[in-house]
Amino acid sequence: MKMNEIEKMERELRRAQKKQESLARKQQKKKGNVVGEYIKRLASLFFYDEEMIYNIPNNPDIFACIEEMKQELPREEWETVIRKAVKSTGVKEKEIAYTQLKTYLES
Repeated sequence: MKMNEIEKMERELRRAQKKQESLARKQQKKKGNVVGEYIKRLASLFFYDEEMIYNIPNNPDIFACIEEMKQELPREEWETVIRKAVKSTGVKEKEIAYTQLKTYLES
């Protein structure tokens, strides 16, 4: 083989490796977006004022969202999603809402 052919093959190999690394980074970012989407989606289902969230107990939409989240996300992310969704509402009684939502996780 000529030197030019060897160099060309090496360049193509580097391009292929770079493309694989780029795809891996995109998949990592996409995973983060899934968590963010669940936070936004869960927070949008809440009915709340400045004090507390009212519609957590026995709400089928919230329960369905959490069940779907449990199937798509790893267990380590579940509490993070719930905490951040409650925090995004800005209610004062965050701990009550968190404990109510945690019962959905355990069921």
